[in-house]
Amino acid sequence: MLAQLTTWIKFLTPVLTLGMMVFYLDREKYPVVDKLIPYYFALVFIYTLLIAIEAI
Repeated sequence: MLAQLTTWIKFLTPVLTLGMMVFYLDREKYPVVDKLIPYYFALVFIYTLLIAIEAI
């Protein structure tokens, strides 16, 4: 279960990074992006923790 979750997070983080960059450039048109930024940073933090745990 944890391995599957880790795989999904490792896959989604780069994809969401590209999506957030594209939509953030046009945030007047997509105001929901400003509300998603804290959740995105939380996902990146979890991603970083998973990489660090895996390296140990």
